[in-house]
Amino acid sequence: MSSERLKEYWAHQAALIEEEKAKLAIKHKIPRDEKFEKAWRIAWDQGHSSGFSEVEIVFDELIDLIKT
Repeated sequence: MSSERLKEYWAHQAALIEEEKAKLAIKHKIPRDEKFEKAWRIAWDQGHSSGFSEVEIVFDELIDLIKT
């Protein structure tokens, strides 16, 4: 894979991640602040190998920590 194609791939992946983060913020009606980002990192670390749906499940379990 050429370096240009690799850059395109990673830019696309970053855009997909941002889209998922935006969906979660809207779904839970929470700001994308430091707490959100920390919960996202935990959810991502625990679930990304199984896809965005697993990340969402883990994030949904962490949401109460953000809302309090």
